[in-house]
Amino acid sequence: MKLLFLILLVFWGYSGLDAQTGGWQASGNEVIGTSSSDVIGNQDVKIFPNPVTDKRVNIEVNNQAIQELRITNIAGAVIFAKRFQTPVTKHQIVLENVPNGVYLLRIVSDSNITRTSKLMIRN
Repeated sequence: MKLLFLILLVFWGYSGLDAQTGGWQASGNEVIGTSSSDVIGNQDVKIFPNPVTDKRVNIEVNNQAIQELRITNIAGAVIFAKRFQTPVTKHQIVLENVPNGVYLLRIVSDSNITRTSKLMIRN
């Protein structure tokens, strides 16, 4: 049930909850926690191209370093996961045998700050 709620937030956007209630905010293509201390901001992350059309997606972060990347499908199954021993600021993911669809990309920084974004794949 929580997954369905999360999916609805991602696709239709919802901003009725705020940090005071401990809720979530969404704006069409991303879901982020509401506490400013645990969120990688929009300006700090570049995910391109999105939608993915050439089996490769690039992730770049500013002011942080990537510690972990994870891509899950809508059902919650992990499609891709990588944990970096030495945090990096850029990484390219090759999505060879991943079917077309909508996925969630979770980025965890070296200071355990997270961001989850919608990732569309159209190979």
